[in-house]
Amino acid sequence: MFRYCLQIVWGLSPDDFRSLLGYHQECKTETNIDDSLATGVFMGQFPDDTVLKQHMLCISKKLGYQNDDGKLQRDVIRDKFATILNDEDKANQYMEKCAVEQSDPEETAFQATKCFYESIRNETV
Repeated sequence: MFRYCLQIVWGLSPDDFRSLLGYHQECKTETNIDDSLATGVFMGQFPDDTVLKQHMLCISKKLGYQNDDGKLQRDVIRDKFATILNDEDKANQYMEKCAVEQSDPEETAFQATKCFYESIRNETV
């Protein structure tokens, strides 16, 4: 179930999910994140950690969810979520609640991912 939630949280198809694992490896070389910290996200663990936030931003950019300046690409995110959820209204609800710019790009990536994860998990549990 956690893998399913994470796929939904990132708005990914199973093929895209495999790409995410590749992005993780690419971003790991940039952020030097500890694997246990990164994989904790699969289990809903979102510690307030600078390296984790940098890692999430790196992945978010590779997915096209944030541009080079770190701004959310709302249309890209909405389209992915509407497709994987097969529910445009639900995707819009999640977008309204979770796709919110924060104080910096890292915090935006972190808070958006955490919000999507918790919102979807609460509905599927």
